[in-house]
Amino acid sequence: MFARAVHTGGWLYIEYSFYLLPPINAAYTGEVDSLYAESLGFRLRKVWAWSALRAVPYLLKSPFSLARQRAQERAWIARESVQGYLIRRGQSFDYGAIRSIREEACRGGSRHYFIQRDITMYLLLLQKTLLREVENFLADHNIGTADFKEQAKVIIEASYSNYSVHIGNVSDSTFAVGEKAQARRQGEPDKQPPA
Repeated sequence: MFARAVHTGGWLYIEYSFYLLPPINAAYTGEVDSLYAESLGFRLRKVWAWSALRAVPYLLKSPFSLARQRAQERAWIARESVQGYLIRRGQSFDYGAIRSIREEACRGGSRHYFIQRDITMYLLLLQKTLLREVENFLADHNIGTADFKEQAKVIIEASYSNYSVHIGNVSDSTFAVGEKAQARRQGEPDKQPPA
């Protein structure tokens, strides 16, 4: 998280950025965690055993792997030359960005479905915290906060609607999910559905 505030000519400029690192694949974290718990001799024996088991099969497969790699390289060169031809003739092209090492380590089963929602939650919490701290700062320095509170309310409401977030008291609401589901507030009598 990065935040900075700049006071210029009677204006307060606040900038903040938030970055969330997705979880690393467990296969990588397990290896790294156990790496320094083992002695150097044990690690060397593991590497030699691993190498000895795979050396002969890899040597036998190497000519075929080399041929396949060469064929893939030729196909890639052909594809690049076609793309280069099209780009030179005016076709737009999305150059994109290559995956980072961290993205590669996060691929597969370790993808977390709620990562985007977590980012939204932390952004909204950060925004609310910053606004509260600015308000406290203004109040501590005997500066009227009525206008600031109104503006902060507008910012927060706009953020919630922009991120499609419902904020409210759960105990005040009723909801039910599923076929023939019912919900009632605590203390209300049960209502029988019409027959």
